[in-house]
Amino acid sequence: MKKFVSVVLAIIMVGLVVLLCINISIKSMAAKTVSNAVVANETTDQIQQVITENFPNVTDDQIQQIQEVISTSSSINSFTDDLLNQITEATLNGEQVDTASIMNQLSQVFVDNVDQIEQVIDQDITDEQIQIVQERLTDQNGALQTKINEVVDSVQSGSTSTTEFLQTYQTVSSMAVRIGCIIGIIVCIVLIGLLNRSLYDWSIYAGVAAIVSAIIIGLFAPLVVNAIEFTIGLRVLNMSIDIPVSMLRVEGIVLGVIGIILIIAYIILSRKFPKYERSYY
Repeated sequence: MKKFVSVVLAIIMVGLVVLLCINISIKSMAAKTVSNAVVANETTDQIQQVITENFPNVTDDQIQQIQEVISTSSSINSFTDDLLNQITEATLNGEQVDTASIMNQLSQVFVDNVDQIEQVIDQDITDEQIQIVQERLTDQNGALQTKINEVVDSVQSGSTSTTEFLQTYQTVSSMAVRIGCIIGIIVCIVLIGLLNRSLYDWSIYAGVAAIVSAIIIGLFAPLVVNAIEFTIGLRVLNMSIDIPVSMLRVEGIVLGVIGIILIIAYIILSRKFPKYERSYY
């Protein structure tokens, strides 16, 4: 009976670990998706125009490096994350998104990366040129503002399924779910330990649960995401999108390593501290 209960607890643990991994990665994946589809391209276009206008000797290779600097910068990911949070909150609460204040944050993206861009082009960028880029990025009638307005309008004018999707996203990515999953995993481990009256039996169940979770997160989850990304893009953003799944694969690898370590630990401990069944005569 105790083995059956331990297996049930291990299955529950798998569900909690999978949910925890999704909770950890979903915001980063969403921010990167919107950044790649909307923010990064338009931002780099505006910066590229100013650079080529003022530095005609800049090569195509240098332009490509500048695009890489902007698209991978932490400031643009932070901006996109804030944008998503505001869109989600405003849509679920029936409010309007203040895109003007959001755009002011975006002007900081270029400032934060000026040093790296100067290294790429091997020339100094003046304060006046920085101001020109900032003005273009925050232009109310600019291409970037128009693109963001289209995204906001698409989300806020969406169907009931769009609202339900945002509610699910907000719930799954919440800190409450993260804390709940961590507590649940700890409780499962403690219960398995108490049930088997062992200090290390939990490690075999936790190890197997980690490996199963690794397979789900690292192999199956990316396939599911790739299968539904087109539908999500059209339904929520009214455009085709490419959802990055590299973080899920990394989580799968980490879980697999943890699972192997736990199983090896169980084998070593079970040999060092063998259990003997009591016989009564």
